[in-house]
Amino acid sequence: MNGRVLGRVADYERAEQSAADLVSEEPEQGLAFLARAGTRATLHRFAPALTDLTTAERLGADPTDVDAERAAVHQARDHAQKLLHEVARRRSDFRTLGALAGLYAQRTDITCAERLFAGRGS
Repeated sequence: MNGRVLGRVADYERAEQSAADLVSEEPEQGLAFLARAGTRATLHRFAPALTDLTTAERLGADPTDVDAERAAVHQARDHAQKLLHEVARRRSDFRTLGALAGLYAQRTDITCAERLFAGRGS
């Protein structure tokens, strides 16, 4: 909660560590993985968040909660992609293309990521 109110990344990182501890303590509880997925998604660690959601679902977490979190992750990724494409259209520098390539690599679109890392566009 402090992270949302005060905007401090350290608070989100502590929340992520607490969720990771919960997963270690309760590795058969879907709710633990759901909690960790939420903190990972908040920190834009989308691929690990989606993996946690799959595990949470397998362990019996509420499907509606899992789908809601999964939708939020996909929405955030799509929004990030659109923004990065717009920035790259205006400024195709190493930083922008690297961020866009990283996003594609996270999505396992390796061909597109490689093109971007090589500076050949998307």
